[in-house]
Amino acid sequence: MKRLLLLIAPLLTQCATQNPHTKEIDRVPFHRAAETSSLEGVTIPVLHSAKLEKRWGKPKITVLPDGSYHLSYSKSGNGFETLSIYGVPGSINSDAPTAPTYQDIGYDEKRKTATMVPYQQKWQTIEILGRPIHLYIDNPGGGADAFQLSTVTFSHQIPGKPIGSYRIVSSSNIDGPGEVIDSYIKTVTF
Repeated sequence: MKRLLLLIAPLLTQCATQNPHTKEIDRVPFHRAAETSSLEGVTIPVLHSAKLEKRWGKPKITVLPDGSYHLSYSKSGNGFETLSIYGVPGSINSDAPTAPTYQDIGYDEKRKTATMVPYQQKWQTIEILGRPIHLYIDNPGGGADAFQLSTVTFSHQIPGKPIGSYRIVSSSNIDGPGEVIDSYIKTVTF
């Protein structure tokens, strides 16, 4: 049993436990869809990172039939340095009074074994498009996983354009990953 926990623990740290009372962009359909070479079919303004595209190259693109999109930027030669932008039509706001918990490996002194421990975190805040947006630890990293931060899903409307909702997820395994990820997220624009 102990070996099993140590083997599956990294998988259990993959994502924070979401607040069940809020709606969030579901990332799964984007990862199951085929990549495309263009943003044709996207029905909302495209939040993107021209700066990371210049530094890392073109992002992988996924477009869903409902006009949603996913851009995935990855640093060449280091797949742990990433920025993903998810955009969907309509207004979704997943902000909540408290940040989600996340799971990490702890040690049970009494049992002398590794165990999964829930951690309650506090919201971090980052400015995106001139607005404060909540940010949280989505994955604390460790083992084969990089440290990962995610924004809440937030809506944004450009005058005369359809409203869209966006979520940004970024990871890094460089020292001081939180600051590195902040620098990646701050590159997004329309």
